[in-house]
Amino acid sequence: ALHGRDIQHHYWPLHAAVTRALSQGRLPEWDPTSQGGVPLLANIHAGVFYPPNLLYQVLDFPRAYAWLVAGHMVLLGVGMWALSRRWFGHGPALIAAMALVLSGPVVSLNVFGPNLAALAWLPWALWAVVKGGPTLRTVAGCACFLTLQLLAGDPMPALFTGLAGAVFVAVVDRRFKLLLTL
Repeated sequence: ALHGRDIQHHYWPLHAAVTRALSQGRLPEWDPTSQGGVPLLANIHAGVFYPPNLLYQVLDFPRAYAWLVAGHMVLLGVGMWALSRRWFGHGPALIAAMALVLSGPVVSLNVFGPNLAALAWLPWALWAVVKGGPTLRTVAGCACFLTLQLLAGDPMPALFTGLAGAVFVAVVDRRFKLLLTL
């Protein structure tokens, strides 16, 4: 069972209001039933434009939330494995992925779904930088993953992704250093 504080009092009402509006065929702009009225479209935690949140339209909230938490944990783990296997090989990359997914800070995010969802895209954005080199395709891939982070409902992982990518470009990858000196 998931801890109920933010899930029951914040995320559930937000997603219920979004689901209600979409099922009525209207854009979820405002929820007058919660806290004296709250914006939905402008609320980052509502995640109106985050594609995986469509799961709330087909499942009840507890099931959809649980599937999204599990799915984002898997996405985070596979992303970390893909990112780290380039340098360490398959076995150590698997250990790195498991250590990340089972770490206290990540496990504690199960009660903050948007934060976990945004964090799950971080290794994928870095993987795009590592794999692609200084190309337009790399920029497009990073932009896609950063967009998914922002749509998920928490801007902080996008900031961390940008900082980690900048450190990688500045310190680790010489291909990017050559591009920056031109």
